[in-house]
Amino acid sequence: IALSKVVVSNELANLIKCSKCGRAMKKQTYNTRPTYRTRLAHIHSITCKMKSTYFDDAMEAITQALKEHLNDFEIELSEKDTPAEIARYEAMKASFEAELIKLNKRKKNIMNIYEVGDYTRDEFKERKQLVEERILEINEQLDNLQPPNTEELEEKIVKISQVLASLDNDTISAPVKNQMLKGIIEDIIYSHDGKTAHFEVNLRP
Repeated sequence: IALSKVVVSNELANLIKCSKCGRAMKKQTYNTRPTYRTRLAHIHSITCKMKSTYFDDAMEAITQALKEHLNDFEIELSEKDTPAEIARYEAMKASFEAELIKLNKRKKNIMNIYEVGDYTRDEFKERKQLVEERILEINEQLDNLQPPNTEELEEKIVKISQVLASLDNDTISAPVKNQMLKGIIEDIIYSHDGKTAHFEVNLRP
């Protein structure tokens, strides 16, 4: 059976890599057998014999993987964007700020006690160092404390939703779908255990 050239209009072009050799998996059609289903395979591979799969099955599996990513992001967003999460952030921030006020007062008190001669120099240095170390710790915790930020999640949800809608739209060309997929997908690792094809869809950060 003669094989045609690789179809340029490929929704998955330069996205799918073989898990064994790392080479790209290609869309393959049969020019003398138009009724044969298009496949996803290595083209004329000699060194790697990764089993091929049907292209439409690959598209269905990748679409399903994107839907699962979308669902995960929506769940994560619902957990972040809640009054309880915002209240938790505000409570932690207030607690750290209140402790800083107390520590700075303690530090000032240590200075006063030392100045009137009730602390030796070593006692003063020891107490002052302990307070300053704790102040540094609290400031670091405040710096690391971030309010609930949903913008990044919301952006990912919008992009994946747009890609999924495009995949269902026959009026959108394959190259355009390919560019949209590349906008959210880093790569797709393909493997086949002899019975079932597997696709690991890795999203861009």
